[in-house]
Amino acid sequence: MSQKNAIVRFVLEQKKSAEKVSTVLVRILKNKKTSDNFLHTVIQNPRDNKAAYRFFCNSFKTATERRRWYENYLDVYTRFMNAQMRSASCIEDMLKIVPNLSPWTLEQRFETIKIGSIPPAFVSELHFISLLAKINRSSAVTRFKQIKRLECHLSDFRAAFPEVKKIDWFNLSARSRFLGQLMHEKCGTPFIVKQDGRAYQITFLCNPYSNKMVFKVQSPEKETFILKLSPYCFLTTPNDRVRKEHENMAIRADSTYSDALLEFYLKLNDCPHAPDILYYHFNHEVALYRAAQGKPFHSGKNKNKYLDFYSFNTKVVSDSMRLGVYVNDINAGNFLVSKEDGFVKIIDIGHATFVNPLTPEVPGLTFTLGNLCGRDYISIAGVLEVEDD
Repeated sequence: MSQKNAIVRFVLEQKKSAEKVSTVLVRILKNKKTSDNFLHTVIQNPRDNKAAYRFFCNSFKTATERRRWYENYLDVYTRFMNAQMRSASCIEDMLKIVPNLSPWTLEQRFETIKIGSIPPAFVSELHFISLLAKINRSSAVTRFKQIKRLECHLSDFRAAFPEVKKIDWFNLSARSRFLGQLMHEKCGTPFIVKQDGRAYQITFLCNPYSNKMVFKVQSPEKETFILKLSPYCFLTTPNDRVRKEHENMAIRADSTYSDALLEFYLKLNDCPHAPDILYYHFNHEVALYRAAQGKPFHSGKNKNKYLDFYSFNTKVVSDSMRLGVYVNDINAGNFLVSKEDGFVKIIDIGHATFVNPLTPEVPGLTFTLGNLCGRDYISIAGVLEVEDD
């Protein structure tokens, strides 16, 4: 193993003469000061995580010894991460380590779940929130909610939009085309929203199968932003039922919340594939991005290439993979080659998986990210490790 791996280097520096690596790993966990230093090295070097884990696992003679060490590691790591949460000054301190922090834990620790900041184009947070309220009251959003409500009741939907009778509703492609065209016709016309004397042009980017509303926003200075907004915000939580509804919506696959955490995790770790996410607020269920300029990755010479999970993650967005984020939804509309720096940007990260074995889940602190895109490749590959007796 290369000494360039900071996590491995830390362990090898603790090694006594003729001592086996497996013995060092067991010894490190027995001493709080050494184990804390070890875990600080782990969380500060997320790109070295998986390679170090493989090296450590291979140092044990038997699977039983390896599993025993990892179970002990999980206990020490859990105590360490809970201490990190208690001492964190802001959400970003934790989000740079793992992107799957549970909303209930963040609310208990920080009260308000707010990440990033509002850019000058929106004057202030109050100005921005007032603008959101007007967008939510727009006729475009009203018509969108009507379509989504009727969509759940096919007979009512057919009565409101008789042209749907011409298609096979249970053919996914036909239904998708119909709903996309209907939403574009009813909701897609650009409109102006004025706030404190400033006029913003808003365009609803209609996606029939997203649980988010996505808008293109142009400021008076012609700066372009992307706004991802849930149709339902939770400004107050009067009882436990409403709280659970909000939490369940947040941890759903491809939610505004889970997408924002993944994207901020990549951004905080200087990943070149991260979109330029600027701000997220839990109560308003809103995320704001600076719009990326460029061309679709899956076009030209790449039109029919890198469409499988392995090649896309290892060849196209390799740095996000090194950080433990694996893209499952490899849809051509989700990736853009940036005009600014030439890197492939993940402009819609929903349904991604996070796996970094030395920064695993912590009970009560994290949740498993959802995936509704139809396949979970990492879980399938994981079966190779767990054999039947």
